[in-house]
Amino acid sequence: MTTLEAALSPLALVARGVRLFGARAALRDDGATTTYEEFGGRIERLAGGLRRLGVAPGDRVALLAPNTAPAHSLCARRCHP
Repeated sequence: MTTLEAALSPLALVARGVRLFGARAALRDDGATTTYEEFGGRIERLAGGLRRLGVAPGDRVALLAPNTAPAHSLCARRCHP
């Protein structure tokens, strides 16, 4: 992965959003709002859970989910080391 690709990855964009926008809304889903900080924290927790289940960098994980805030966290997590 090039430096530019790494900077434009979904995870890098979320991390940047956490730094710049912290408490601002990142996602809105059925009236509920998730801030950038909450979204970043959710991704970190998901990454830890997948690591504990034995998922390693380079492994493939399938996801079939509706277009919701929790599903977006899973999609962003796919780029997390």
